[in-house]
Amino acid sequence: MVQNLGFDGRSSKSGSNPTSAAAQFAFDFESAPPPPIVAAAAEDATLTALVRAAHDYQLQMQSYALAVRELLPELGNVRVRVTLHFLEPNVEFQLGDELLDPAACERVIDEAMLQIISSSEPAQFPVIPAPHCRMCNFLRVCSAGKEWIRQH
Repeated sequence: MVQNLGFDGRSSKSGSNPTSAAAQFAFDFESAPPPPIVAAAAEDATLTALVRAAHDYQLQMQSYALAVRELLPELGNVRVRVTLHFLEPNVEFQLGDELLDPAACERVIDEAMLQIISSSEPAQFPVIPAPHCRMCNFLRVCSAGKEWIRQH
């Protein structure tokens, strides 16, 4: 999986001087069109797992978008695009502009931080075992993940 942060160089302010070429951070996924998502019956479970994983990365993607805006203020009001790219299968997910709005990013980060600091017990962070447990670095210490793998 690769995460890509990019901006298209167009400013939302009228009368500004937009650049003609797109720019981005990390890898150049602009050189080829995104791959089609094929959801055949045999791939339904994989696609469902990828959608769930993409949802799990939403806060991280919004955090990166906000970080880029704060670390590179010279970007001004250019449109930031965040892409989550799974390498196997070759599938991309992008967040909509409404989720990448700076105020929306700040709000979800603040909510997550408040949830973390107001939680005092591990029970308040339920384990949700799924196929991603197979790749998790914490599997050796996670009994729920080990049990899920044993059952599947």
